[in-house]
Amino acid sequence: MTQEHVSQTWQRIESWLRECAPATYGALPPPATREEIAAAENDLGLTLPTELADSLLCHNGSDPMRLPPVYVLLGTRSIVDHQQLQVEIENETRQEYLAQDIPLEIDGIHARWHPEWIAFASDDGGGYLAIDDRPGMRRGRIGSRDEIGEISFPPDHAWGSLSSFLQAAADALETGDPFSGFRRTVDDSGRLGWDRVADRG
Repeated sequence: MTQEHVSQTWQRIESWLRECAPATYGALPPPATREEIAAAENDLGLTLPTELADSLLCHNGSDPMRLPPVYVLLGTRSIVDHQQLQVEIENETRQEYLAQDIPLEIDGIHARWHPEWIAFASDDGGGYLAIDDRPGMRRGRIGSRDEIGEISFPPDHAWGSLSSFLQAAADALETGDPFSGFRRTVDDSGRLGWDRVADRG
């Protein structure tokens, strides 16, 4: 699969939405400004991953557009708010673990949240998608954190980077093929949705 630049993938998504789901297309947020991105980085004390910044320069979040199954891309302010909340919870958890002599890492996996996991999407139930921005071979991979705090990094190519994830979503829109177990739908009002694919097993 040829890797596209994030802006190219967004152009594909926009083109499909404009033609097939105009209500969702019309409600997409505008691009973030470089000043908004710089302000978010200043608040977080880090540089956002390049692909995330590139995506924000296309659209500052995605609400009401959701990616499979129910994730909304966060805008700059929401990224800051979600990230700071997770780091605060992690710091509290670390203190509790230390007090109870519980290992902070199990099999190399951080106990709850690592400050270099950058939350960039959320669902309605407390789940997040995050980019692993730690140095090393896993850098750039997409992790899925559920509502109880468990995080996993699926091995599929689509989860290898934000650009791969967005490209897989664009492919699913254009072809109608499932992505992550969901197939796109459009209601009578022109709004994009995703339905779970029935298990034939």
